[in-house]
Amino acid sequence: MQYPTAKEVRCERCKAVFTIPDVSVEVWNEIFELMRNDKRVMAVKLLADKSGPPGFANLGNAKATLFHFSRPGGVCVRCYSPLHEVGETKCAKCHSFNFSWSDRTVINPEETERTQ
Repeated sequence: MQYPTAKEVRCERCKAVFTIPDVSVEVWNEIFELMRNDKRVMAVKLLADKSGPPGFANLGNAKATLFHFSRPGGVCVRCYSPLHEVGETKCAKCHSFNFSWSDRTVINPEETERTQ
């Protein structure tokens, strides 16, 4: 299974340009769990804290990344339309950038290492 990787993305809908933070699979698992339990603020803080050198957390990138996570069931974060793809995808209706991982099962680090 893939997980978000560090790269710059642009959302056509909100015009946000941000860099997906580069963190470990274990950190993404913690973030997915927080998102599944509707603890977005805690997830943003965790991603910001883990994505840069100590004392240099990038809160903007963390917030932008997590506020583009799809709603449970693979539904667009912006317009609530069903998303037809898993992973990084653009909503066919409103063109919002979505990460459709937030309601998926936890990633197995060994499985990720085998697929890379």
